[in-house]
Amino acid sequence: MKIQIDGTNTVNKGAELMLYAVLEQIEQKYPEAEVVFNTYFGKPNEINTNLKFKKRALLSLSIYPDVIFRKLGIPQTRLSTFYPEKGIDVVFDASGFRFGDQWKHSDDYLDRQEKYFKSLKKEKTKIIMLPQALGPFSTSSAKRSAQIINKYVDYIYAREIDSYDYLIKAGVDKDKASVCTDFTNIVDGISSDDVAGKVCIIPNQKMISETDLKLGDYVKFINNVITYIHKNNLEVFLLNHEGEGDLEICKLVQNKAVKNVPIISNKNAKEVKGIIGDSYAVIASRFHGVASSLSQSVPCLATSWSHKYEMLFNDYGLSDYLIEASADNQSLESQIDKIINKDQNLKLRNYLNTKAPILKDDVNKMWESIWSRVLDK
Repeated sequence: MKIQIDGTNTVNKGAELMLYAVLEQIEQKYPEAEVVFNTYFGKPNEINTNLKFKKRALLSLSIYPDVIFRKLGIPQTRLSTFYPEKGIDVVFDASGFRFGDQWKHSDDYLDRQEKYFKSLKKEKTKIIMLPQALGPFSTSSAKRSAQIINKYVDYIYAREIDSYDYLIKAGVDKDKASVCTDFTNIVDGISSDDVAGKVCIIPNQKMISETDLKLGDYVKFINNVITYIHKNNLEVFLLNHEGEGDLEICKLVQNKAVKNVPIISNKNAKEVKGIIGDSYAVIASRFHGVASSLSQSVPCLATSWSHKYEMLFNDYGLSDYLIEASADNQSLESQIDKIINKDQNLKLRNYLNTKAPILKDDVNKMWESIWSRVLDK
């Protein structure tokens, strides 16, 4: 069995966690499989797996040679992630979120995507899109991406009902799509820092790039959260969930904070999940920060830049745990009390202890279905 994994990397800890989620399932089902890591960002030796795990050598050159060739108008795919290797039995697309109005993909990008999928299908490769957010599909580029998905992908798992509805409305065949929650919930974290009893705050640069929120206002909002938590005699730390952009926000918050607020960074995805799981409560702007919190029964609030956050809370029956960065202090403090008040924190943990196993069971059933599809020639 030769399997390729698309859409993951080791910079974004959510993407890395999805990579681990796929690798662990392959290890259980096909421990002798050869796995191709189809990304510019990340090295196979950074990932702890017993599988034959490799990355195409040319991708180690980084994204820049591919960009240069495209700007010169020289067609090629070998230096890109759109290169279809021979002999791939199945491609798992674990992108998380890359199809819909927000992405504004160019014609060139979509041409490359379609040619890639078409070449894979000529090799009789199965293409399965693992649970991810999708849509809306109202722009011309988004509509075309939905058409490409429908034409070439064998099966699509939308991460929630809104994404599924967007797919079907865009013309995707109902027989090749269904809903399953975020599939990283069955990956175990690794404890690496002493954060017991502390509140974890996870910033996200997309709160600036994908909304009307200004950087200064976002930093002020986070510091208002920190100030109130300190007033309640709890310690706070900042967790960098993705690269330099998020780390810069952490540093800006730290510089503005009245009291010292430590930053935890440079951890792998399983360590990040372990840190989140050991926290007393979490306030996150990163989707997989929220997912890792709820799946480990840690009370959580979140800001949002996409429908995927609201839908994830709905999966857990917690539709009123989103917070607005523009909220007044009274509203903000009332929301924070829901996760830091001792009695409410315990009550929410007990509730999540009953809900999380149900969603994990859904993911295990999804994988059973996936392997039956892979084997169905």
